[in-house]
Amino acid sequence: MPNLSHTVLVVDDDRNLLTLMGHVLQKHGYQTLLADSADQVWQKLDALPEGQAPHLILLDLMLPGVSGLDLYHAFRRRPQTADLPVIILSAVNDIDKRVELLNQGVDDYLVKPCPLDELMARVAMYIKLAELHRAKQAAERRSQTQARYLQSINEIGYEATQYLDLEVMLSKVATDICTQFECANIGFFLQNPENEQETELTLVARCATRDAHMPPLVWQTAVDQHTHTEPQQLYIPILRGQTTLGVLHVTEHDHSQWDNTDKRNALEVLTRQLATAITNAYLFQDIRRHNQKLQVVANENSLLLHREQRRRKQAEQLHHMAQILSSSLELTTVLDTALATVHSMVEVEDGSIILVDEAKEELYFAATLNHQPWMQTLRLQLGQGVVGMVIAQQEGLVVNDVVNHPNYYSAIDDLTGVRTRSLLCVPLTAHGRILGALELINKTNGDFTGTDLALVSTAAGSIAIAVDNARLYEAQETAHKQLLQTEKLAAAGRLAASMAHEINNPLQAVHSCLQLLIQFDLAADKKEAYLNMAGEEVERLINITNRILDFSRPSTGTYERVSLQRILNQVMQLAQKHIVHQKVKVQQTIAVEVAQVWAVPDQIAQVFLNIILNSLDAMPTGGELDIQTTIEGEWVSTLFRDTGIGMDSEVQTHLFEPFYSTKSNQAGLGLTISHGIVERHGGQMKYDSPRASSYFVIRNS
Repeated sequence: MPNLSHTVLVVDDDRNLLTLMGHVLQKHGYQTLLADSADQVWQKLDALPEGQAPHLILLDLMLPGVSGLDLYHAFRRRPQTADLPVIILSAVNDIDKRVELLNQGVDDYLVKPCPLDELMARVAMYIKLAELHRAKQAAERRSQTQARYLQSINEIGYEATQYLDLEVMLSKVATDICTQFECANIGFFLQNPENEQETELTLVARCATRDAHMPPLVWQTAVDQHTHTEPQQLYIPILRGQTTLGVLHVTEHDHSQWDNTDKRNALEVLTRQLATAITNAYLFQDIRRHNQKLQVVANENSLLLHREQRRRKQAEQLHHMAQILSSSLELTTVLDTALATVHSMVEVEDGSIILVDEAKEELYFAATLNHQPWMQTLRLQLGQGVVGMVIAQQEGLVVNDVVNHPNYYSAIDDLTGVRTRSLLCVPLTAHGRILGALELINKTNGDFTGTDLALVSTAAGSIAIAVDNARLYEAQETAHKQLLQTEKLAAAGRLAASMAHEINNPLQAVHSCLQLLIQFDLAADKKEAYLNMAGEEVERLINITNRILDFSRPSTGTYERVSLQRILNQVMQLAQKHIVHQKVKVQQTIAVEVAQVWAVPDQIAQVFLNIILNSLDAMPTGGELDIQTTIEGEWVSTLFRDTGIGMDSEVQTHLFEPFYSTKSNQAGLGLTISHGIVERHGGQMKYDSPRASSYFVIRNS
């Protein structure tokens, strides 16, 4: 049904027809404005409330004193009716006239008399089209407004970051908001950053000449941290996290309703950006006040300013050193970096890091500033020299007359050729443990000071932690290698019985040949045959021994491009006798296109052997072991499938856990270590008990 608020302006000099059309339109729910002349048209339109206009015009071409076409153009020139749809009503059924009018912008042309149902349909259609057109225009205007607001947010937010002076920044921002958001007034009420416990707001900046009074809702907005509105007024909290920095107060030119408006949303977004700029300005104010204090001190004594600047530089160097030290776990790199950084902060002739050897209860030179590796062979007794005293007492020390110090140890000077005049030494302590000491010798620009001691002591904290981490990492790496070697030997041990049998056979053959040669007077050709036979068996023993030694020796940890098939073949040779004794049939399938992988060969061999031995353990009375190696994209997959007893859900749950084993004579580390090796290679290791199979995948190099 038509909306009762829709109004149709009907212009026709035939008053009977005009009255009829008015009744028909009203019957269909429309309001009407009826005019029989141009003058009456303008009177009717001027009588409408400001901002209102009809929704459609029905216009007769033949009017007294003015043509309908002239009146049409007058409608188009008048803002009130410029965009209204116009339907021409004419008794003239002239196609050329119709085309001419449509070309001039008329929306439709109906010939009188026109069927009322067709007329009402056209009226409803063009009113609907006009509504859609207005809605589209409104959406476009809103989109343009939102784009303009977004641009304003970006421009104002960016400009705010260019100022570090709070009042200058907020004054510029307030002016920009007034201009770009078309506001009557902007006020920034900020809280004193030094008293965040109480809400004390002060007007810091505004863009219009208004009284500096504080509207009541400013307080309320700051307290409850929510946006508030009232006619012509908007209050937005300026928040940094849960802290109120202040309130943005906006005054509009008219009584706009702020709820859910684009301008309100845009200003709220902008306020969140300004919170960061205000915080930065506060920080700048703090720095500026601090610098002003420093300037006062500098005017009294320029040396203090120089020291402050040096402290800042040293703080940056300490921070940089801490970053570098935390990025490395290699002890030599940590020590060299530490000495170089400390030297850049305190210029000295020489320096060293002395560490405690707890096992030998000695001190040794782990690193020297002038890179003298031979000094690492020097050893000091615990407590010996100034360094030993510092380590024992765990307290930093400055000695500017070392020769007269009771703990001066001249033997080191004699060896290094550096005569120690002054010395600064601080202990290296991490997690409550004394690791050693950092020693600096002969400051180049004067005596060591308490400031130097404090600075180097601060650096020593980071150095000690880095040294402790590097040692722990080295210990973990050593333990890991030992664990790998132990489990490798354990795997070799599982082959001991079959390997012993494999070694015993050639030994028996050699023994028999030698007995024949010793006890019987054989012909020369017989002796040669038995010697050749013994030699072949010795070669066989050498090959067996080499296979065992190759597998059992500690891993180098060196990655190289290697064929998985070559590694698997070596493992199969190693386990072949065990496989035969277990009465297991092995079937291998290798994809032709399998390429080399980037891996540590002996570690992958250890994985293969563990899996194969587990499969053999699962088939005590014999069975079949199927090994398939395939390539899928960048991954190479090796799958082991056996006909063994499989694993129940309990075993699967603890499969890769260390020290979990279903065999009382095994430590339960084989699968754990194998799983770790595969993951270190960037691959994955999985077991699928229902199929009694296991596999791992590794990247193709």
